[in-house]
Amino acid sequence: MNTQLNKALSLNNETEISFAQGVSFNFTDEEKKITVSRSLHSGKDNVLVGQKKVSSKYSCGFNSCQQFNHQGVDYEVELKVENVITRRMSCTLIKDGAHLKTLYFSWADNKKQSLEIMSVYFLFGMACGFGAAYVNGQFFAG
Repeated sequence: MNTQLNKALSLNNETEISFAQGVSFNFTDEEKKITVSRSLHSGKDNVLVGQKKVSSKYSCGFNSCQQFNHQGVDYEVELKVENVITRRMSCTLIKDGAHLKTLYFSWADNKKQSLEIMSVYFLFGMACGFGAAYVNGQFFAG
């Protein structure tokens, strides 16, 4: 298994993925770096302007929307999972009610990194299933 799973893989200048941090979308608005990230583990969405967290929200569904104000400007961030199988996601940044930019992420963008991350999830699920079956057999064996 690749030991670099925790390092962010830059898919392009605007989208990154890492096993530890999840998917990040990087926007620039008037020299302000706005980063929107979603954890692949917990579903937590974070919005940062520069290095400062301005919004955070847990999302259980496929879509989430966060609104925040920075220096008198109203922003809105919309995250949507467009395809569950390929994990195609879109992230839209809206400034004062006007669409600014939409970025996309998909597992298909980097198949090698995607297979590594999915194999970690598979192995974790297999270990949990084995553990549950073992505990079940120990306590409920007749």
